[in-house]
Amino acid sequence: MVENVVIVDTLTRNPDEKNAFILTNQQAADFLNSAQIVSGREIHDYHSVGSDSFSGTATIGGMDFKWSITNGGTGSLTRELDGEVYKLADPEKREPTQVE
Repeated sequence: MVENVVIVDTLTRNPDEKNAFILTNQQAADFLNSAQIVSGREIHDYHSVGSDSFSGTATIGGMDFKWSITNGGTGSLTRELDGEVYKLADPEKREPTQVE
């Protein structure tokens, strides 16, 4: 369970801009709770990385993490204790592969 989700992104975004990517603490928590840990290859083959992102911090299982979430439904977690990085993807946004 994800706790203490805080957005620490410093970019200013205009929510009225067409196709603006706006993320709330609750949306970030929802993503982190539902995303799956995946390989870089799976992200390459099945997910859109997106060109915009938010970043922040969260506590998961009693451990502190830094996170990043893109507008393509992918992201990453970095464990603050040792710098271990986990790639994440929203299983609902998985697309058929285009790789041959």
